[in-house]
Amino acid sequence: MKRLIAAAVAALVAVLFLVGCAAPSGEINAVPAVQEEKPARVVLLAGGDNCAGYSYSYHLADPRRKDRVSDEKYAEYSEGYNNVQILYRNMLKPTLQNTENAAFEPVRLGQGVASAEGYTAGCFGPEIGIAEYFSQRYPNETTYLIKFGGAGNYGIAREWNPDGGRYYAQMMSFFTDAIGMLEESGITFEISAFCFVQGESDARYDYAGYGTYLSEFSQSVREAFSDHAPENGIAFIDAGISKYYVNYDKINQAKVLHKEQDGRNYWVDSVSAGLTNDLDSTDRKHWDALSELRLGHLLAEQIRISLSYRADCAVLEGDVSENLQMTGNGYGLSVCADGGYAVSEWSFGQSGGLTAQVVVQDEYVCSQDGIELIVAPYGRNDVVQDKSLRVVLRAGGSAETFIADGGVWKTDVTGTIGTAVSLCKAGEGAAGGYKAEIRIPASQMPEGETAIAFALTNQNVHSHTRWYKELGTESDAPYSYMRLRDGKLVQSDYSQYGRFWGDGGMLKAKTVWSLEHDDGTQNAYIYMTSNESDNDIYMYRSSANRLYAEAEIGALAVYNGEMWGKFGLKLTSREGNGLFFYVDAFGNGAQMSGVGLGYVTFTNGEYNNDWTVLDYTLASPEAYQGGNTVNLAIDRAGDEYALYCNGECVALLNDPCGIGLTEAYVGLASFNIGMYARNYELISPIV
Repeated sequence: MKRLIAAAVAALVAVLFLVGCAAPSGEINAVPAVQEEKPARVVLLAGGDNCAGYSYSYHLADPRRKDRVSDEKYAEYSEGYNNVQILYRNMLKPTLQNTENAAFEPVRLGQGVASAEGYTAGCFGPEIGIAEYFSQRYPNETTYLIKFGGAGNYGIAREWNPDGGRYYAQMMSFFTDAIGMLEESGITFEISAFCFVQGESDARYDYAGYGTYLSEFSQSVREAFSDHAPENGIAFIDAGISKYYVNYDKINQAKVLHKEQDGRNYWVDSVSAGLTNDLDSTDRKHWDALSELRLGHLLAEQIRISLSYRADCAVLEGDVSENLQMTGNGYGLSVCADGGYAVSEWSFGQSGGLTAQVVVQDEYVCSQDGIELIVAPYGRNDVVQDKSLRVVLRAGGSAETFIADGGVWKTDVTGTIGTAVSLCKAGEGAAGGYKAEIRIPASQMPEGETAIAFALTNQNVHSHTRWYKELGTESDAPYSYMRLRDGKLVQSDYSQYGRFWGDGGMLKAKTVWSLEHDDGTQNAYIYMTSNESDNDIYMYRSSANRLYAEAEIGALAVYNGEMWGKFGLKLTSREGNGLFFYVDAFGNGAQMSGVGLGYVTFTNGEYNNDWTVLDYTLASPEAYQGGNTVNLAIDRAGDEYALYCNGECVALLNDPCGIGLTEAYVGLASFNIGMYARNYELISPIV
């Protein structure tokens, strides 16, 4: 059975035959009539240690890291980006200047705090990721970064407080001087965004009032630089802090609430993004080098999103559907001749069928811009499933509806699928966005568990072109995914399946695993090449307390004359506590003959003496040998667990390993059994 990576037309995501017990709760290119030269973009960047930049550059290309950057990419970072210029000042403390430059220069490695002696490449902050992102997305535009990093244990209530704070005063003085330099040079510019990377000190000492101080801070900054603000105002983009810090959740919640106060506020969820501070050998207070790079990418993405919000699509004509269930934002590309980008916000409702509504913000709309929705029986198949539905709406108002029959898409002539699309304007001659709605009646919906894919679609988008065209659709747009399961909407977080396996934070994968084919293709798989008795590897982004994880697993060999071999899925917290759900592959030391299932808990990495045999047997030992596989799955909702084998629920457990709501990684493990895995998936509920 081929792995279907991100192909919605072939029923989208991974199959779940869930029976037995319920899961836990839980081109026409258009340009403006009058096109003026765009002003240069200015981004202000300020904050504490992770803004100043304590991440050592050499860690980016550390040969011990599987996910290190290539030599070519490292050379690119070292040489710098000519179209993204930076003026920076990093302060070791309010009274002692650490590192700075005197004039704008290309962003490159080494513009963080001073590194220890001998590390010639120095340190860096978010500027590298921001510069890389902008250089790729806006290669013909110039961006100016102005960075003020204030290192040390200084919070927003005092040093960063607009009312007399020393760091705030020094930051504003530095920013004012830098802006004056741009003015004197005759450059036309706008301050597009202010990025704030701060909050760790407040988590320790003064988290209760953080939200109030943050609101005062953002308002003060906006007012101070309002003369250089774009028409829709300066975006304030806030970065979340690491779980390493006590009360991190309170600080991050304050940042979320701040985002909700103003449509111009944005934030980066560093925790959900999987940023780490425990993989480099430097320290635990600061982001690892690859995570600092990723932080820059995430900040830049939010800046891009903020730039798209120039149209007021709230005033679109047409009725707005009521009781729509908001499922989060899906971001996609809509590339016209001007190189602009679009942002989409999707809502879904389930009353009398399925209603999908999307508002798209796009400064310039091409006639072929639009949206696509696919609804299909949930399954992993190589051809489109009969009774699957596909709707394509164009911004110009045209609509196409298809229904799958005999494995191919055919034009739907029933006329029962309702569609609507409206345009709004953003300035003279420029279409600034559109709203679209699709209504699928219950009679047209596939029966049973249903998969849903949605995307912005544009003929100039090149992502994943090969996969989609091979599978029967001309759409090249990257999809987002959901499904209707047990009457609830859930979303697939990791539908690409590339580089899926590795270390789980500080939980290190054994070196026996080959990841050569964990490559993002339809046939991705991993396998063991040797044995280390206990053979662990992790879904490296799976740390959560609400998840569904599955994999098809097969056995390859017996090692060390093992008579009591086992293999299966493992759930492990950072503290080394968890659950091993296994196939009991016992035998004579050379061959495997076991057909049972079981589970055992472990504490601090040591197995407890609570081996539990489950009331389930496989048809024969050949079920997991000779190219055959067993599908194992763990469905976790906090402290409730459901274990599945081949789609059948075999156990419901309540906090069996005593970790409560602690987040844990999902992985594979075996005792002296060579194994491989394919068709693996990780999803998490969003409603």
